[in-house]
Amino acid sequence: MYACSAWSNANWKTRNTPYTHKTLEQLQRLQARAARAISGAFKATSIPALDVETYLLPVEHQIWKHNVECLGRITLGTETLGEQEQQRRTNRIRERNIRMSPRGAIQKAIQEEQGFSLKELEVITPYVVAPWWIGPKTFIEENAEKARSRHQHSIEKEPDAIHIYTDGSRINGHVGSAAVCTTTNQAKSAYMGEDTVSTVYAGELQGVSLALQIAQQDRDQGNVRTKVMIYTDNQAAIRSKGTAASNITLIESHTEDVVAQSCQQEMASTMASGN
Repeated sequence: MYACSAWSNANWKTRNTPYTHKTLEQLQRLQARAARAISGAFKATSIPALDVETYLLPVEHQIWKHNVECLGRITLGTETLGEQEQQRRTNRIRERNIRMSPRGAIQKAIQEEQGFSLKELEVITPYVVAPWWIGPKTFIEENAEKARSRHQHSIEKEPDAIHIYTDGSRINGHVGSAAVCTTTNQAKSAYMGEDTVSTVYAGELQGVSLALQIAQQDRDQGNVRTKVMIYTDNQAAIRSKGTAASNITLIESHTEDVVAQSCQQEMASTMASGN
């Protein structure tokens, strides 16, 4: 259905509402016919009962859902409805003579009646950096024994590098992250919130960002290191290169820090497998 009837309504005779009650009733009856065919219910069964029994979203909510998704695709990055109306007022055009477009009417109804703002939508960036960007060197070992061997080799081979250890974890329903630098005897930690609003993966990402902050502070103090060595136990966090759809804000911050450090000095990361 995809609310085609609501979108095609010119709304010039409906007082700038996105659809009429008649249109809504027709769509409800259409969905009810399909629900009766699915469930084998009697014709006298109420529409709300059919929606509940067949796990169907009510038509008005489906219209709202599809309209919001479509507005999010075509409206973000353009001027808002309020800005359009302000421009019209400055041009001294009477609003009563303006015929609002179907998209404008739907956006106005969503913003005014349902308290929804397109400005509050999260914008997911397809690529934080250019697709051809080459990130820092990473070493992912097959098992813990090889990871310890690689770690010991890095400690002995890179005495002039800064070595930082990171971790993210969930304890008693709370997620946090930390980074510890054995070179400067410095530590940083961050509380990510309860496990209902954050994940261990987000904590691991934040831990790497904390490590990069420590490295940047060390460089700002005038210390010159040959490399930045970061040790973590989460492959997903170190593999993230700005292309994931979730936790994009953390990935953006994480990637910006990586780019800044890569421009200043060589970076490397070592991890154990199985995480």
